[in-house]
Amino acid sequence: MCSSSLANLCCMHFHCAVASPESNFFSFAACSTIFPANAEALADLRVSHVTVTVCAVDPEIGGRIYAWVRDGERRLVGRAAGEHILSAQRAGIEALVKLGVMVKINTIVVPGVNEHHAEQVARETSALGASLFNCLPMRPVTGTPFGTLQEPPRELIQNLRKACEH
Repeated sequence: MCSSSLANLCCMHFHCAVASPESNFFSFAACSTIFPANAEALADLRVSHVTVTVCAVDPEIGGRIYAWVRDGERRLVGRAAGEHILSAQRAGIEALVKLGVMVKINTIVVPGVNEHHAEQVARETSALGASLFNCLPMRPVTGTPFGTLQEPPRELIQNLRKACEH
């Protein structure tokens, strides 16, 4: 029953969800704004940890990363998109932590956009109760908004990971 409920929650709400039913714990990875409204459901389903992708804690930077965000029927762009997703991510992280769910943060490092911002993301998400933090290199995909950028150098990612340890 639990795995069925978990599967339904995944399919209905999460853009990028991963469940691991072969053990007694479940985990999710998502950057969804759905977390605040579903934190309690995840905890009730015994989700042990959630990985949230947070690429910015500054709405201006977030607005450069997220082309658009939907708030109900409204489509938000730029700073408004950054503010909306950041507000939802903060609320979701706080709610999950309060319910005893371990939260890990992944920050995708986008060259020229947020590589100077990763330490601030680590500090602010740690203050919200996130337990783990990792920086991941953006992998350019042709035909996407960041498709013409170069992948961040391995040394930059390693240095950011060290600087962001908490």
